[in-house]
Amino acid sequence: PTRTPSGVNVDACGTLHLPALWERYGTQGEGVAIAVFDSGISPRAKDMPGVIEVINWTDDRTTADHVGHGTRTAGVVGSDHSGCMGVAPGAGLVISKVFNKDTVSFTSWFLEAFNHAMFSGVDVISLSVGGPDWADEVFMSKLDEVLAAGIVVVSAIGNNGPGFGTLNNPADATLVVGVGGVERDGSMAEFSSRGMTLWELHEGYGRVKPDVA
Repeated sequence: PTRTPSGVNVDACGTLHLPALWERYGTQGEGVAIAVFDSGISPRAKDMPGVIEVINWTDDRTTADHVGHGTRTAGVVGSDHSGCMGVAPGAGLVISKVFNKDTVSFTSWFLEAFNHAMFSGVDVISLSVGGPDWADEVFMSKLDEVLAAGIVVVSAIGNNGPGFGTLNNPADATLVVGVGGVERDGSMAEFSSRGMTLWELHEGYGRVKPDVA
């Protein structure tokens, strides 16, 4: 249980200039299926009509979010609340609960969620989670399988900054889009983790992360 939820610090309400983004690309995510791996979703979350499925892979007896983190991350992606729209309110959401009420997770729960994501044909996996486990060969092998299946994996790089070499896995993987945090003025948040990528240091100097902030 080495991975932990990475705090969601983005205020999607206005900060990201979403109407301009939607106009530029002509979409709000329609036709795209996004899997959100986190702590589940609150049954009181009524502003996410795009939810297709909610699956519990943990040892909890319910899909409900006892932590709050999963509901928040799902909302940042797919909320259609008029006062605070998500980035892709038109997308379909597949909610995979991989953290229990004690914010504990295991590789096996992630493997089940990854397998389901591939089976159900999602386009994107959103992970606001991370840990220092790039040497978890079973986890990384499954991640490679997911990427080879053409699924875009987006992952928070963690809140362990500002030192170098503090980024979390799986955001440090080469083909994973690692996302850092910024302040409201656009400057890099001090808490946001950053490269170089640790898994490459034994053969080289690593590479710069995050990919986007």
